[in-house]
Amino acid sequence: MPRTNRSKKRTDEMNRIKRARNYEKELIRLKKTVGILDKDGNEIVKQAIDDEMAVPKTPRQRREMKDQAEVDARVAYKDEVIPSNEPVENITIVNENTGKSHTFNSKTLKDEYGTRPAWFKNRKLGKAKKKLNEFRKKTKNYKQKWATSNIPL
Repeated sequence: MPRTNRSKKRTDEMNRIKRARNYEKELIRLKKTVGILDKDGNEIVKQAIDDEMAVPKTPRQRREMKDQAEVDARVAYKDEVIPSNEPVENITIVNENTGKSHTFNSKTLKDEYGTRPAWFKNRKLGKAKKKLNEFRKKTKNYKQKWATSNIPL
């Protein structure tokens, strides 16, 4: 049987009172954890600078930071492998430790032996190809009905 609104209101009110009562204890415990208070409860840091304190971020801000980090990583990787913006087919990298050279295609990511990097997933490539083929079939067979039937003579 479902609970009534009256009992929900009562429990919410009791929880509010409990939170207010435990707030001070919780704050002291958190300050001890962070290191602002010592074990006896004396303040170690007299003034906390706002820049040093952690500021909670919204999910949107975290998502934007993550996206920006991914973009920066991609740009750094591209700058590392391909120094210029021109599309380069074959790239040769020389290992500094062993002195051996390694050539791979920047478009297909295959090396001279036909293998791809360890992080490359063939299943993902197959899915992308399948999706592209489906799109091509749709566009190939597409005919605009309005253009053929509604042309004024």
